[in-house]
Amino acid sequence: MEHYTRSNRLSDHRTVIEHLKNHPPLGWNGKLIFLGVSEGGPIVTTLTTEYSSDARATINWSGAGDWSWRDELWIFMQDMIKNTPWYIKLRAQLPSRMPYSLDLYFPKSRKDHDNAMDETIKNPSANLKLAGMTYKYHHDALIVYPKPEYEKIKTPYLVVAGTKDSIIDSSYAFVRKAKEVGAPVTYMRISDMDHYVRKKEDVINDSFAWLKKQLLNYE
Repeated sequence: MEHYTRSNRLSDHRTVIEHLKNHPPLGWNGKLIFLGVSEGGPIVTTLTTEYSSDARATINWSGAGDWSWRDELWIFMQDMIKNTPWYIKLRAQLPSRMPYSLDLYFPKSRKDHDNAMDETIKNPSANLKLAGMTYKYHHDALIVYPKPEYEKIKTPYLVVAGTKDSIIDSSYAFVRKAKEVGAPVTYMRISDMDHYVRKKEDVINDSFAWLKKQLLNYE
């Protein structure tokens, strides 16, 4: 967990790509396809903009968002609280020394949430956790990791988002801002899907059908 941040994951991917470019596998044409799911969404967005001359296409499942991490986590928690059984909520209120208490994050108000986020910024420790992630992770997502640079998306980019996903409005903002600057973005808005695209085999198949079309167009 000491190394688990978005920035470190991005760095890992850069390392692999640069190794491939410096030591190209036999038969590789030097082109890249980026696939990201959920937390991998911001990673593939950044890689798409950084390697625009090498990229052919990108698919982002349930991970394209324009809102800040602070706002996305808040709306996610509101959705989670609404759909969490009462006994889980009760356990979350118990002191940590009590039997069966859980390390759960249920902010009582937006102010409480903002205060918790601010604490992670003040103390970016890998030894402290909030909402299942370290303070270091939150600090990185809030302060360090780059925001989407829509004008640098030059290759076909598919955004797949479910209307039941808590971040659907953030995803729509991503698509709108990308299209405003002419980025070649395709938007698949799935009415009966939440955050978990893995449950939707038809959506995954449609995504790869889109990808196949982009590759044929490239040829």
